[in-house]
Amino acid sequence: SIENFSYCLAALKGADVIIHTAACNSPSNGSPEDLYRINAVGTFNVHEAARRLGIKNVISTSSEAAYGFFFKIRDFLPLYLPLDEKHLLRPQDYYSLSKKAGEDIAQSYADAYGMTTSVIRPSWIVSPEDYEIHRGFKAGTALPLDTFRTFAWVDVRDLAKAYRIVLQKSEGHEIYNVCADDSTTNEPLRTLLPKINPALPNIK
Repeated sequence: SIENFSYCLAALKGADVIIHTAACNSPSNGSPEDLYRINAVGTFNVHEAARRLGIKNVISTSSEAAYGFFFKIRDFLPLYLPLDEKHLLRPQDYYSLSKKAGEDIAQSYADAYGMTTSVIRPSWIVSPEDYEIHRGFKAGTALPLDTFRTFAWVDVRDLAKAYRIVLQKSEGHEIYNVCADDSTTNEPLRTLLPKINPALPNIK
């Protein structure tokens, strides 16, 4: 359990690098207080254990949800498109907030201790079997088209490659959006998004 600091110390002893993927991965998994504690406190425990053990490289797993759009409670629009790693994070729900907190923790340990604390923000992670389970995925209707979303996804096999690249190349604190080069819709976002909301900024 990443909630238990002594367990983290014991589990990570002897490691050279930490790839931190342990988390509650959806607002539907547990109560708000349990989910936030597991994700935020757990991420703190992993980084603090790494510091104490002298492990200098931690890769954390955040989420595109950190932007706030995916599980939003009140509607709002991005400041610009396409979204990049520097766009403001405005989480409204406890899952997205826990992911933002994790990113802040990673930044703090890089600033304070000179650790390499990379953060990967995957979009909707799809495994090969999901292609058939989610019938709307291939049809381009996997997500409702009535509000702004990124409509982004990533194959789990490509995500695994991204972790390896970040492990080999990243230094200090860097954040990486990781997604496929197409979307979950069957229409280009350049034409779809204005139909969803004409007030959305144009894709540059």
